[in-house]
Amino acid sequence: MGLFKQGRRPAARLIVKAPVSGEVKPLASLNDGVFSEALLGPGCVIEPNEDELTAPFAGEVVMVAATKHAIGLMSDEGVELMLHVGLDTVNLNGEGFQVEVQPKTHVRAGERLMRFSREQIQTAGYPDGVVVIVTNARLFKQVETLKEGMVKAQEDLLSVSK
Repeated sequence: MGLFKQGRRPAARLIVKAPVSGEVKPLASLNDGVFSEALLGPGCVIEPNEDELTAPFAGEVVMVAATKHAIGLMSDEGVELMLHVGLDTVNLNGEGFQVEVQPKTHVRAGERLMRFSREQIQTAGYPDGVVVIVTNARLFKQVETLKEGMVKAQEDLLSVSK
């Protein structure tokens, strides 16, 4: 069981697009035990060079954190994904985040999910990396990061295979 709802049968393979432009790094590079040890699932972090988060695939918004720093998605193929902007940004209580979607909304790949202020996050003393995690990875054979170094939003980022 993943973090979100169940019921969709996972596809054989799904390509997850980068939700933001920036530098791709492994989860292990984070100074946070939960993410760096992949306790919520495998994935990567993108050090963003822009302030806009877009949908990495077509699917449903299943969760928006009350503090606006995280969004949960379910792809049409059954892949659960969490997008988490920054570390400890829950402490900002939504300041610097403008979410543009609601739970139970269907989104298209590339559709804007939120705007966030990297400046405000950094000024508050928090890292601004965008964590991208497959939260139901146990249903799949492999989750592979396809990109290293710089990535542009909507370029191939992760491959999730059954």
